Amino acid sequence: MIEKTSELMVDEEEAIGVVQEWTKGTRNEFQGAVVLYEKGKLLVDKHNAKVDELGREKALNQERKNREDERREMWEYEAQLRQEKMRAETAVWKGQQQIIIETKEREIEMERKARETAVNLPKLSIAPFRGTPKDRIRFSNQFMAQVDCQPINKVMKLGYLLQSVRGGCQERIGNTMKL
Repeated sequence: MIEKTSELMVDEEEAIGVVQEWTKGTRNEFQGAVVLYEKGKLLVDKHNAKVDELGREKALNQERKNREDERREMWEYEAQLRQEKMRAETAVWKGQQQIIIETKEREIEMERKARETAVNLPKLSIAPFRGTPKDRIRFSNQFMAQVDCQPINKVMKLGYLLQSVRGGCQERIGNTMKL
């Protein structure tokens, strides 16, 4: 074993020179491979960057598509709601029109029946009140029956009263209104 070790032992200076020479030669031999490795690494990095960019673009496109789908679904839902609202409004309108028609038909029927049952009496006129005590009872009864029981406002009733009295009575009624 010692023999083999001494054979292998080389002069130190000679060994450093051999190693340096070997390193230069090996470096020159592998320089092309290193350049190719670096170029390959750059190509792989570029490819990975392009794949990443394509992935991002694909994700953005998918996101856009999803938003468009959501908008389309929302639009379709709103259109459906509009149609339902229109149907409901149409049904309400038809119901209102039907009620109006039925009401008018009832009114026409009531008017027809009223015309059939109405008695055509001559219009009575009130003889004017002249202020005598005997005339007062007659006038009061006629006025109450023909004017006071009618569904008209008090101002109109007063107008009829003023038209139906003569002489000093008209002045007395007029004076009471001034108070």
